[in-house]
Amino acid sequence: MNRVRLYHPVWTHLPALLLYGWILLELFTLGPLPDRVPVHFGLGGQADNWGSPWVWYLSVPLVPLLALGISFAMDEFWARQERRKRFNWITLFDEAMLGILAGVFAGCFQTLRQGGEVLHVPWLLLFSVTAFAVAAAAILEWRRPCTSKPEPLELGVVADPALLRKAIQARIDAGTQWAYWQVQNPWWMNVIMGLSLLTLLPGFAVFLLVNDIPLPIRASVVPILIVSAAMIGACLGGLRVHVSGGQLRVRLGFLGVPLLRLRAGDIEDASLLEFSPLADFGGWGIRRGKGMWAYFFEGTRGVVIRKRNGKKYMIGSNNPEELLAVITAVLT
Repeated sequence: MNRVRLYHPVWTHLPALLLYGWILLELFTLGPLPDRVPVHFGLGGQADNWGSPWVWYLSVPLVPLLALGISFAMDEFWARQERRKRFNWITLFDEAMLGILAGVFAGCFQTLRQGGEVLHVPWLLLFSVTAFAVAAAAILEWRRPCTSKPEPLELGVVADPALLRKAIQARIDAGTQWAYWQVQNPWWMNVIMGLSLLTLLPGFAVFLLVNDIPLPIRASVVPILIVSAAMIGACLGGLRVHVSGGQLRVRLGFLGVPLLRLRAGDIEDASLLEFSPLADFGGWGIRRGKGMWAYFFEGTRGVVIRKRNGKKYMIGSNNPEELLAVITAVLT
């Protein structure tokens, strides 16, 4: 069996792991608790909800674990995309989150021990622990080696712009319509969008059918749920690049929500780009970085288009050589 290789070393998360151990130690040394304890505190620190102490025993380990899992995954993405050593600022996320949670939980545990109803957050402890953990994580990240190997740029069969121009011109002369399009539609994004829509259904049911919810709350929450569902649904179908009639359009999803339109006369030049989604743009989707707007849902390669007014746009592509050839042949 092949062992799964981790490109981002686990020891860079040591400060966060120590904070997680401290939180668990504090939780399981609380001692016996009554059957009914505060399980939520309002903005003023006053307890506003009561329940079983098992709420604490279940939620306290899971919330920091979620932050750790997100940070582990994002750091691994970063390292696998790395071609040279760059400081990974995302790795500080779990230390910052667990430092804050450690301070807040310390105040909650103290309130539970004393049987009180008012939460007093130890702000000095919170800020001190968080600052120390983030600083330690930054030092470890600075010492982290670059373990990923540079991958050669695999070039496919590049379409000849001259041949493309002749083929397109032949269709125009014949009076037939033509169009070129590409789609970036990763399966994991559709799964996430589908699950997100499913999670909204109980919310609709609760706010529409439960009579105990006041009308003003329904009137404010239901539109938010509808807008959220519409935004998620618009992403289904991925990112679509369409070239036709001397224009390039970038649209979103099956509904074709317009994101970008460039005319042939506005384009100065176009070129290939290999990039790191996290390091260069901070993630996937519609992003701003490296002095340009970027549109991509997957991959690490795309085409940079520079307009005559100096503005630049990057369009991610699973076949950037072909997209560049079409742009060169038709739009420029």
